Amino acid sequence: MEYTVEVRPESSCAILTLDGPFILDSVVTAYSRIVTHPDWQSNFDMIVAISPHSDFYDTDLAKLQSLRDVARTMNAQHRTGPNLRTALVCSDDLKRVIIDLWLALVDNDWPIEFGVFTSVNEALAWLAKTADTPEA
Repeated sequence: MEYTVEVRPESSCAILTLDGPFILDSVVTAYSRIVTHPDWQSNFDMIVAISPHSDFYDTDLAKLQSLRDVARTMNAQHRTGPNLRTALVCSDDLKRVIIDLWLALVDNDWPIEFGVFTSVNEALAWLAKTADTPEA
């Protein structure tokens, strides 16, 4: 799986764009590049953007569970803060089903709020809006 990594300190977030066939090891490598980036801070939010050219045809439940387990471990090790958020971006309705299934596997027991969007700009707007919202 090909990927690009961008860390935006001005937005307090990192953007991971995934492209091509889904390969878990590539996602782990990409995540590692984010958390070792010199501008990365552990309280930053994340955007994971699934490109229109990504391929999840060989992705089954076992692969999604492995992704969940790896992501849970890496997030616990490298993300801290009271209001962590991850925006998942996918403009393809069929691929968004994979995101919905993965979110169901997460079981809402992560200390991270998830949002699903059709564009990176929508995701950035959500992160900016929720960052400006005072806690109750």
